[in-house]
Amino acid sequence: MVGGVAFDHTCSQAGCHNPTNAAGAAQTPAGNLDLTNSASTDVPQEFTSYRQLLFPHNTVIMGQPGPTVGPYMNAGSANGGASKAFFSCFATGSGCNNPSHTGWLNIAELRLLSEWLDIGAQYFNNPFDPAVPVN
Repeated sequence: MVGGVAFDHTCSQAGCHNPTNAAGAAQTPAGNLDLTNSASTDVPQEFTSYRQLLFPHNTVIMGQPGPTVGPYMNAGSANGGASKAFFSCFATGSGCNNPSHTGWLNIAELRLLSEWLDIGAQYFNNPFDPAVPVN
């Protein structure tokens, strides 16, 4: 809820960080950051969103390959350069615009992300599964 009005801030469902817009037409995801839950082309066992946040990736500009960008977060350090830039987007008066991300994550959500990054940003947490990827 922002300013007393309920919004859908699901980053990929709103069409912003998605390779297709709300009408289903191809688009370049906002910030060249695809936050969908589709299987990654790099590691099919992981979601595209996880790979794009934590690993360098090639941009796709309207279906054509572009330069490499990312990572947007530092596994093992919520205070690392990329992580600081990511978290600053949710702060009041941040430089992240079109639209502003201020207030889209509450303090508890930001803390959860911060702690997850600090302990290594592990993708899969089941210590009894031998197929668990090791970070």
